[in-house]
Amino acid sequence: MPVRSARLRILCGALAIGALVALTSCSVSDPKVTIGRAFPFERLVAIHEGRTTKRQVEEILGKPYKEEKLGPRKLRWRYYSREESVKRALFVIPMTTYVNEREAILIFDGAFVDTLEKSHRQFTE
Repeated sequence: MPVRSARLRILCGALAIGALVALTSCSVSDPKVTIGRAFPFERLVAIHEGRTTKRQVEEILGKPYKEEKLGPRKLRWRYYSREESVKRALFVIPMTTYVNEREAILIFDGAFVDTLEKSHRQFTE
């Protein structure tokens, strides 16, 4: 019986190690835009209040996510993207969602940028 008992202990130990490895096997998905539209946030440095035109902004950032008329000469463009990537256990069980939000709000007075506000947040859910 001692040989059988030793084999059983080895088998149980191997199963426990296998289960531990399986539980710690994680994967993180590629980031996907879930809300908004991706835009080159890092290129905001090329936009200057009072000097950059709507056409130039569109060449730099692309089409805005939303546009809103604020008055006869005022216009608000909003660039926004929320990217999510999910960390999964055993490659299927969702554990943590990593969120990366980027936003730029541009107010135009006539053809030129009057105000530029930007924000970038990273957090988990």
